[in-house]
Amino acid sequence: MRVALIYHLEESLVSRFRQTMMDHLNSFKNYSAHKYYYFNLYFNPSAFRKVYRCFDAVVFHYIFAGLKWDHDLDRYTQDLKFLKDADCLKILFNQDEYIHLKEIHDFIQQCGINIVYSLARKDQFDILYPKSKLNLQQVIHCLPGYIDNKTLRWIENKGRRIPLKDRPVDIGYRGNKLPFWLGKFARIKIRIAEEFNKFQGFAQMDISTEARDVLVKRDWMYFLLSCKSLLVTEGGASILDYDGEIRKKVENYLKINPATSFEEVSDLFLSKFEGNLRYDPIGPKYFEAVMAKTCLIAYEGSHAEIFIPNKHFLEVKKDYSNITDILKKIQNHGFLEIIADNAYRDILVSGKYSYNTFIHQVDELVENNIRKEKSLPLSQVVYLNYIFCLNFILRFLLCFFHRFYGMGKYILPFSARNQIKKYFYKKIIKISFR
Repeated sequence: MRVALIYHLEESLVSRFRQTMMDHLNSFKNYSAHKYYYFNLYFNPSAFRKVYRCFDAVVFHYIFAGLKWDHDLDRYTQDLKFLKDADCLKILFNQDEYIHLKEIHDFIQQCGINIVYSLARKDQFDILYPKSKLNLQQVIHCLPGYIDNKTLRWIENKGRRIPLKDRPVDIGYRGNKLPFWLGKFARIKIRIAEEFNKFQGFAQMDISTEARDVLVKRDWMYFLLSCKSLLVTEGGASILDYDGEIRKKVENYLKINPATSFEEVSDLFLSKFEGNLRYDPIGPKYFEAVMAKTCLIAYEGSHAEIFIPNKHFLEVKKDYSNITDILKKIQNHGFLEIIADNAYRDILVSGKYSYNTFIHQVDELVENNIRKEKSLPLSQVVYLNYIFCLNFILRFLLCFFHRFYGMGKYILPFSARNQIKKYFYKKIIKISFR
């Protein structure tokens, strides 16, 4: 079957994205039994419209759904309304469902989306995707990321995975200082770092929530491989901000009163919404730690009903009363290796949570929801591949241009580089497919 995968990504910024995002994007073409055609609407939105009738299914990646953050999704919703009556299966992968859900609902309704993959718990589906409002065939739970064979091979062949006893860092952690409007649940990422940092003298810790210490791609993997244990928490939020108004009010208030504490902001804006959503997916860090055979230390929670406390991770109590016990346990390298090996065996070796398994499940879903594969005449097949190849060439030229544009600052003045950029976008990127 032919499947179109739609995403929106500025190619020159790929190096800034987390490796897990790119792994998810590429997993469809790497593991699917079907033929996937990738369309990046960032630089060429017209290509897909020319050939959409050729596809049995259309998959919208969560990178595309992320356009809601800048309110750009509404514009693409209008551009893609022709899909509502299209004879194909339409699937949307969505993340960060706690905010700007209104734009997602509009997209689902106006573009005729049939199936949504959600990170939410199943008991939250009716809150996020009410049946009375949306004509969806199915909402399916999934994870934000899975175990990637390529990353695993890199760890085993080039990452120099060493025994836990020889790793220099006892406890590692990287978290974000998340905005107040996400609610109390999101504060855990900061609080757990603060509580463990109080015991810095009792173990070798590398714990930070500062933006300057963020690690991506291979730097993050090297960090994992240097840690005996890794602190993790579930992600998400405890407030559903349907149209983004809560976020807007909080951010406007903090611009005028930047020193306001979370407790004050909560009393003013958040308390009446607190707990209107339970959104707590596990992040890709869990699986990355398993691949690195780094022992997990996780805040008390459900952990997607996959990771079991004291078998796959050491559990931090909600009141942080057992931190001293955990610090004693991490000195026992044999015990840490047992926990790490349990997770490696049950979660990685089992194959249940690999991209290979997940994409095969998506394949089955596509096959079960398509009555008959489209049979295209040779002329349409040739035209489809022509468009796809031209799209690939444009993507290559765009990457080359941005590399040249970045180096140009050493040899060309800004005005000259700006003229080149305008010409490139006008003459090449905005090409018309006739």
